[in-house]
Amino acid sequence: MSDYICNWDHCKFEGTKNLAIRHVIITHAPPEKVPYFCTLCSFRATNLKAFERHLTTFRQHILLEKENSQTKEYLQISTESYNVTWGNRNCDLTLKNEKYLYPEPNIVPVLLEINEDYTVYNETIIESTASQTEENNENIEKLKTKHKREMNNLAEYIIRLEKKLSARDQEIFELKRELRCNEPFIQGFNEMWEDQVRDKKEQRDRKREDWRRGKVAKENMEPLGETFSSPPSKKMKSLVKKLF
Repeated sequence: MSDYICNWDHCKFEGTKNLAIRHVIITHAPPEKVPYFCTLCSFRATNLKAFERHLTTFRQHILLEKENSQTKEYLQISTESYNVTWGNRNCDLTLKNEKYLYPEPNIVPVLLEINEDYTVYNETIIESTASQTEENNENIEKLKTKHKREMNNLAEYIIRLEKKLSARDQEIFELKRELRCNEPFIQGFNEMWEDQVRDKKEQRDRKREDWRRGKVAKENMEPLGETFSSPPSKKMKSLVKKLF
């Protein structure tokens, strides 16, 4: 049964006394006057149990679930709670048959600590914000999974490169050892190759020199045509007569 109504402007809350007190603290009280206030998502709670339940409900706080919430910077604890008053139009709450509009004061009145353990979930969380938070958390989880998969692939690639590098080092070591073993043979082969090149050069030079000498000698020789066309000498004629 709704016994009390909220006197704050544009507020249509109706409920029992305890729920009405909790409604004023969670809905209208300044953040610094809320017993437990989450600076990450602006969640409000009147007791530590409700705040811890909030940590386990929303994904963005799951990592903080097992730690002491009172020592975290995201948790703002008020030493004194908002002093909720009721009874007449100058109070936060009035009986249902005495509805008055009560403008929000600029100065917070005297505070009174609330020790009652209310288990009703905070109704000030907007559903759109919660759905957006869920979507953001899902995207974060997807990005974390993708990042983990890429890191694993990178680690496997690095391991393969290290194995290839080790195999190449072993191959280079074997080639160097084989080179040291074949060094005398290679040196002898190089010397033989140099000797062959030198011999071929000498043969080529000799042929060139012989060709040059033959050309000079040919130029100095008397042409055969002139020899046979010239008239026979007297000695030649006398020799022929003696023979015949």
